[in-house]
Formats: sequence, structure tokens, C-alpha cells
Amino acid sequence: MLFTGPKLNFKWLTPTLVVLAVLAGTVLKFFVPLSNGRYVVLLLNLVGTVLLASAFEPQIPLHGDGGWWDSLKWSVREFPKYGAPPTFDFLRFYVGLFLLLIGIVVSAMLS
Repeated sequence: MLFTGPKLNFKWLTPTLVVLAVLAGTVLKFFVPLSNGRYVVLLLNLVGTVLLASAFEPQIPLHGDGGWWDSLKWSVREFPKYGAPPTFDFLRFYVGLFLLLIGIVVSAMLS
């Protein structure tokens, strides 16, 4: 069953996770002595992982009063019974793969 009605808005999720990844990397740089090259590799890998993981978004329909909490409760209880294919964003997927690849290459060059 493909759901074609209104869905929860997840457009805020990827930018929020990217900001959290950059903040986590920056905090880690202050607690662990990282060179600038290693810091760049860490950021490339963290942001690449976030983009790769957020390329697939669930299509959770609005339920109850249309709020986030009611839709989350419904998705935990009822969504597995009906399901829906996730949306796929090619741009985030391939940019995430590219950043991971660049992070691996730069890490190998720094070794």
C-alpha cells in the first residue's frame, strides 16, 4: 500500500544531524589532540555518514491531531503492519558516498 496523503516533514532532520556531527567533531578536537588533517578526515566521514543515512526517509503519515507525537506512536504500533517504501534522495546518497570516499583517501594519504 503506497501512502499518498500528507506526511511528516523530515526536511529539518538532515541539516540538524550535519550540525550535530560538526559540533561532535569540534568538541572531540578539543578533548583529543587531532591534527588539522585528521580533523578534516573526521568531519568528512561524519558528514558523509549522516548524508548517506539520511538519504532514505520513512513516509510516516500524519495521525491523531496531526502532531509529531501522535504520528510517532502510530508509526511504532501500526506502521509495521502496513508499511510504505521509504523515499530515496539520490543527491544526499551520492554526496555522502563521495565524502566518505574522500575521507578514506585523505586518511590514507596522511598515514
